[in-house]
Amino acid sequence: MKLFENFSKKRALKKAKQKYFKQKNKPMFFFTSFKGMNPKVKRGLKIGAIVAIPVAFLTVGASIGIYEHLNKDKIKEEVVLQKETITRRVYLLSKDNITVPLSVHLDKFNSVEEEIIEVFNLLKEDSKLNNDYFKGIVPKDTRILSIEIDEDGLLTMNLSEDFLTYKVSEKQIETSILYTMLQFDGIDRLSLEVEDKYHSDILSSDLGINMSSYNLSSIVNKELMTYYYQKSYGGTNYYIPKSLYVEKKEKDNLTFMEGVKYRLPGSEGLQKIALYSSLSNNQVASDSMTFEVKNTALVDENLVNNDLYNLLLLSMDIMGRNENVNFTLEGEAIEVDGIMSSEEYEVSSYVYNEVQI
Repeated sequence: MKLFENFSKKRALKKAKQKYFKQKNKPMFFFTSFKGMNPKVKRGLKIGAIVAIPVAFLTVGASIGIYEHLNKDKIKEEVVLQKETITRRVYLLSKDNITVPLSVHLDKFNSVEEEIIEVFNLLKEDSKLNNDYFKGIVPKDTRILSIEIDEDGLLTMNLSEDFLTYKVSEKQIETSILYTMLQFDGIDRLSLEVEDKYHSDILSSDLGINMSSYNLSSIVNKELMTYYYQKSYGGTNYYIPKSLYVEKKEKDNLTFMEGVKYRLPGSEGLQKIALYSSLSNNQVASDSMTFEVKNTALVDENLVNNDLYNLLLLSMDIMGRNENVNFTLEGEAIEVDGIMSSEEYEVSSYVYNEVQI
């Protein structure tokens, strides 16, 4: 009897709730909005909903998990592609004792000191860049004990005594280290120390690179300029910088042109880059590095070949000259193809002699 009493109370309570929600025009449950539905059907729908909702959540979760599993390599690849890289030049020695700049791509570091250590390691005898044509020349056990860059652009590198076991000439090893370090912003001179003791004079771009032998009397009234030539190693042509003492003229642009005309001895195996032939032999003295070009320098009727522009800028850069290069055609200023603003363009972004580590 008590069981039936409880049952009657539950039915009465349920009817009271249904009457209340009907008066308020609100469904008691989602399913009560289906008027006249068979009670068994209603019950089945309720049970189905209770089972279906958790299953739906599990299905969505599983789908997401499967998608991430199938695409995990793609996701990792996208993360790697977003990692910032930089391009640096490392000056190694060729098998025929020519200093060659090689461009490599490196992960970007948090500080210039970390970058200096990284490229210095690539100058070592066990460098990752060593191959049948190029070799590192800094003794492999050499350590950088300290690095200091002062506000005047002087980089002081204090090296371990292992450095003194180098097997090449002092001029060659100083040249490789110097020009590798000069590419960093804010550095225009280098001082080398070994175990906190003085090792070399302060080095700068005045040292020159890949220079032929000369005597002091032969460079009177001459000025040091650096140009680019090319040479093949393993079937690939490489740009090779070479410094020359050329006759000094009234303006620097005319002095630079003297070296463009210079013919190197054939024994060195360096060939003049054909782009230089696009510069006119008739130049006008200018306070800036402005050069008259021939029609062969044009890629359009009023645009100069971008490669010629980069070639001349490389010379300015390696000589430490903070000068832009300008062009004229028949005395009229002419723009460079693809260069919108020379103030925003950095020659350091120009990649040549590219190699993989």
